[in-house]
Amino acid sequence: MAALLAAPTDADALRGLGTIALQERRLTDAAARFTAALHLDPTDAMALAGLSLARPDTVTEARLRLLSAEQPDAPAPHVALAERLAGQHRWSEARRSYARAHALVPSDPDIAYNLAVSLDRAGQSDTAAAHYRTALDLAARHRARFDTARCAARLHALEAQEAIP
Repeated sequence: MAALLAAPTDADALRGLGTIALQERRLTDAAARFTAALHLDPTDAMALAGLSLARPDTVTEARLRLLSAEQPDAPAPHVALAERLAGQHRWSEARRSYARAHALVPSDPDIAYNLAVSLDRAGQSDTAAAHYRTALDLAARHRARFDTARCAARLHALEAQEAIP
């Protein structure tokens, strides 16, 4: 917050505060921060992706797809697009975007978990189980927002299914 007070037009500070607000589920504050960053730079991929997570109605799927294509090495647009698709139960499409984001940030436990869920929902149980394991391993080393007990329970259920001949 001090950085923003010192430089109210600092896009990095705005995006950072927006991300914190998003993680704390303060969606109105997050949307305001990302919107302010977009006023500074309308092409800011991280701010646009953050805004799409805070207020999904403000950013179209087409814009997220374009942003993902324009900035293939930026994980934020891929995550935002995946979240949008998962919210619509379009699991195969969401899986592709989560997979791209996971390839870019393989140490993020939440992306690994969301990839596992999308694989699971798309009927790819074996691969989903591997990603649930990865997510749990990463969560042991990095802060995770997903429910690790729920993840472990789903992994156990998938492993039990595999054991049935």
